[in-house]
Amino acid sequence: MKKCKSRNKKKAFTSVEVLVVIITIALLTFIVLPVFTVRNHAGRGDIVCINNLKQVGLAMRMFSNDHDGKFPWAVAKSEGGSLDFVNSPEVFRHFLSATNELGSPRVLACPYDLVRLKASDWTAFTNNNLSYFAGLDANGANPATILAGDRTLSVDGTNAIGAIAIRTNTVFRVSGSFHEGRVNLAFGDGSAQQMSEKQVRRVIFLTNDLPMRLAVP
Repeated sequence: MKKCKSRNKKKAFTSVEVLVVIITIALLTFIVLPVFTVRNHAGRGDIVCINNLKQVGLAMRMFSNDHDGKFPWAVAKSEGGSLDFVNSPEVFRHFLSATNELGSPRVLACPYDLVRLKASDWTAFTNNNLSYFAGLDANGANPATILAGDRTLSVDGTNAIGAIAIRTNTVFRVSGSFHEGRVNLAFGDGSAQQMSEKQVRRVIFLTNDLPMRLAVP
């Protein structure tokens, strides 16, 4: 009598099948891993930029403590400030006035701002090394006033450069080139955070006196 072969007998993988599995895993790793890498780098970049602006906020607060509560752009050049350059396109001079408090110019370049290079020292520091605007009407007594922020601004359809004023009828937008349509800001109390365009517009038009003057590099 013939014995029936067991139908439950396990079939081993062939070398071809094993090779297919290995290749499939390798392809998935090649596709998926860069996505997580980009996300992790993006997250680190955002944190670095926010920390930069926190240092800017702290430095400006320290400067104001030594100048009757005024930020550099409200203090005359003869007294160590940059008031003389309020209407100048040389925005870097507002930050140059706080070199002692800032320490290094490297904190003034956003990791995502690919056209602005980090300066190695203050002697070479210009607008080309500056990613952040200065809020010329920032008030240390009002924590909601905008002290500084990413230079990703569009005003009335054009990129904002130099001394500008935001009024009640100004069409204000945030470019998506740095933080995917969001913007990092430092405030009058020295704090910093990332906001959406809608949140920034609310802060500007509800908590700041208009016109609000900015110096954008």
